[in-house]
Amino acid sequence: MQTGICYQLVNGGKNEVTVKVGFVDGTFTNDEWKNKACFTDDKTQMFGQYVTGYQQIIALKPGEILTQTALLKYPEGMNGLFHGCVVYSVVAPIKDPTS
Repeated sequence: MQTGICYQLVNGGKNEVTVKVGFVDGTFTNDEWKNKACFTDDKTQMFGQYVTGYQQIIALKPGEILTQTALLKYPEGMNGLFHGCVVYSVVAPIKDPTS
């Protein structure tokens, strides 16, 4: 089974920004409301391993709105509930080591 995951990135700032995008496992918090939360970006063994076909590093110009799609593909015969999250973090531009 496969489907697409559509997400949108928006740079509302005045400077170009580079972001790292990832898909991580979700979990339930241990509280009376059973809220959902996301694990850190190194916890991809359940949900994130099935998400492919997306750019992990994306540069956004000031005011740019970018719509992206990732492919979610579960193995045949898989059943049950999986909770996942899309996460992003701002990364510093890569500096040229020769300069």
